[in-house]
This record gives sequence, structure tokens and C-alpha cells, in this order.
Amino acid sequence: MFAILYSLPYNNEYNSLLLFIYTSDHSYIKTFKKNEFQKLLFYLQKLIYNIVMKKIVLLVLLILSLESGTQVFAKSKIPWNINFIKNNTQSVIIPEVENAEKWHEEAIAFYNTNDIDNAYALLKKIPKNQLKDMDYLLMANIMQDKNKLDEAEIYLQKALEINPKFYKAYYNLGNIAAGYGKNDTAIKYYKKAIKYNKNFAYSYYNAGICYARKQEFKTAKSYFNRAILRKNNDADFYYNLAYVYKKLGNTKNAEKSLTIYNNLINR
Repeated sequence: MFAILYSLPYNNEYNSLLLFIYTSDHSYIKTFKKNEFQKLLFYLQKLIYNIVMKKIVLLVLLILSLESGTQVFAKSKIPWNINFIKNNTQSVIIPEVENAEKWHEEAIAFYNTNDIDNAYALLKKIPKNQLKDMDYLLMANIMQDKNKLDEAEIYLQKALEINPKFYKAYYNLGNIAAGYGKNDTAIKYYKKAIKYNKNFAYSYYNAGICYARKQEFKTAKSYFNRAILRKNNDADFYYNLAYVYKKLGNTKNAEKSLTIYNNLINR
């Protein structure tokens, strides 16, 4: 696939840009006004990243003058004419651009088969300016799997730089803090996760675990019940709810919760 860009004269000025695009399947033409240079650059960028090919090389034959006597990306000013343009084109090769989305999807496939090294290698190939919050989340998951929690935290913070409302990043930061026994810090992160996704049951459940560790059983009970409202088929929710009921001296509700727990695990 390659593209050729010509400037077209009008009233002795080069007032239009004509882009010829050739691919293995078809060819077409796009025209831009002289004041649409930024639009042209945006179009070229979009063209590179959106065409579904494993590897794309964009060949542009000399970006020419936008008006009479002015040459873009040239050291000297030469009054161009269309014949000179056609006979004196030069090549500019834009490096190969891989499909970042495809790498992301392939990394997920590797991760789901527990091939975390290949998953990580693919994610690291994505240019930094194309990395998304989910890419950083996946890299953080891989670091957690490798027990490299400091690196996992760095990736999660980078995800939040891209998307400050990314509840999954807050949730994972909570898990890391909880793993270190930092219950107050973990609760803070779980509450952030809840703020940005009120329907994710595990944020409530894990916050309940941290409150139970702090011996704050009434608050833990509240969070376990809120988790069950959003997901009522997780046996662990009921087991830990039974535990806090027992600590609160509520034997009846403790037994009811244990009965549900037993029913769920014996299905």
C-alpha cells in the first residue's frame, strides 16, 4: 500500500492537495484544500492505523508546496510547477506501524492460556503513545502473577493517568495494598473502585474483608451484604458474612448464611 501526494495549481498558486492512495485491493483519491494541511496529516495517521493489515508501509512521494513559491519540508524555496513535481518526486518512508489493537487482543489470548511471558512481550511492543488503560492493567496483572508488586503498582498508576475513573485499576491497587496488610489504604482504593462502578461486587466484598481484619464487624457486615445484593451466588460472600454475624453474636443469621454457603458449594 502506498500514497502519492501532489499539490494542484489554481490561479498560479498551489491551492489544493491531491492524495492518490493505492492498496492491494483498490485505489482512490482524496482532495484537501491548502488550509487543510492538519486535516491531511490527521487523515494520513488514521489511514495508517485503521487499514487492517499486519504490517503497513506508507510511501509518500514528496509533500509539495501549499502555495506558489513555498516548499514544505524543503531547505530551499523553489517555484514549483506541476511538470517539475511529476518528474522530480522523492520518497519518504514512514516506518512500519503494527496494529496495537491486534497486539492487545493477542496478548489477552496468551494471558488466558497462562502464557504471560509472550503476553507481556506483545504489550511491550505497543508504542507508548498508543498504550491504553487496559494495556497497562494487563501488564499490571502479569507483574502481580510474577509477584513483582512494585512494578504492578507503577502500571496501575499509569492506567489511572490515562483514565482517572478506571475502577479496575483502583480495585487491583486495593488488592496489592491488602496483600501487604495495609487495610486502610486498601479500603481507600476499594471505595474509589465503588465510586466509579457501583455494581462490581468484589470491591464491596474485599472492603468487607479489610474491615473484618480491623475488627470493624458491623461495617464489614454492611459491605458483605452490599456485595451479595450485586452477586448472590458466590459462596465466599456468605461464609465471611456468617463469620462477622458470629463475631457480632447473631447466631441465627450466622447459621442462615452458612446454610446458603453449603448449598452453593454442594451444587
